[in-house]
Amino acid sequence: MTLKEIGNRGSWFARIGDEDIPCVWDRWRTGNHYLDPHCTPDKGRWPKFIRGIRQGKVALTRRREVNGKRERDGYIALYSVTNVRVGTNALEFDFIEPPIEQLT
Repeated sequence: MTLKEIGNRGSWFARIGDEDIPCVWDRWRTGNHYLDPHCTPDKGRWPKFIRGIRQGKVALTRRREVNGKRERDGYIALYSVTNVRVGTNALEFDFIEPPIEQLT
């Protein structure tokens, strides 16, 4: 399978085929575990983003830093995810290996 991902600056999702897939930063990944300690689940874009991960059970990883700046730098892989948990200030889940599709 070859996927063509289309992202838009400022969006927390990328379009793959007919689906909007939540994008997560690789900097919050340790092994197969993801923990974003800056989640505010009841504010801004967070509710839609969390719902997207829970419903689709997938996430697209992307690079975050370019030359030390906080910018996106391409997508890495599309993963199935499990054990999605949301706390007051954290979003965490586990990646299921191998990825559905390796993009880089």
